[in-house]
Amino acid sequence: AVDLPRRLLDGDHISLGNTTLKFSMLEELEEHALMQLVALTVRDPLTNAYNRRYLMDHLRGELAFAARLGTPVGLLLIDIDHFKQVNDSYGHRVGDIVLQLVAASMQRLLRPYDVLCRYGSEEFVIVGEETDEGGALWLAELIRTELEAVKFHSDLGTLNVTCSVGVAPFGAAGGTWEQLFKATDEALYASKRGGRNKVTVWTPRLSGAAA
Repeated sequence: AVDLPRRLLDGDHISLGNTTLKFSMLEELEEHALMQLVALTVRDPLTNAYNRRYLMDHLRGELAFAARLGTPVGLLLIDIDHFKQVNDSYGHRVGDIVLQLVAASMQRLLRPYDVLCRYGSEEFVIVGEETDEGGALWLAELIRTELEAVKFHSDLGTLNVTCSVGVAPFGAAGGTWEQLFKATDEALYASKRGGRNKVTVWTPRLSGAAA
């Protein structure tokens, strides 16, 4: 609301009765182009998941917020099993399509405020806001069974992919994002070592196992 005359700034909100207007110095096309440019800096261009750079910034902020309020955060680290064999057998074009479909399948299972990031070639990270250990485990199993059931069709035939998942709740292995990420990586390593297509929740006995 404007109580006294003053110069409007970009982004100001103006209240007129029950209606609120946003003042913008950008035309609609300019604003759309700017939003696309911003998206390029935080999104993986292949899968449209958030990128590694965004993950680090988001995770630090999310954990700081959770520490202040005492709310849980669940971290999932997902690795597509034997993805190199997909590329070697079917080609990188099919491999890229598999990555896109895997990302889209996982995104459909998430809540609007959960964040999916592509961390590496075939690795993805999910940051679950207000997600305790039980909720993170439930989501991880949902993703694992969903991907196991999906059939990917290509010119060279039908293929199935599975994933291994590591899960760790915030605070289980310490209070920093580095400790949380290390714990999740150790849990993922245990899933791979246990035969893949498996979900493992971090426990202290896994500490140092991925070294």
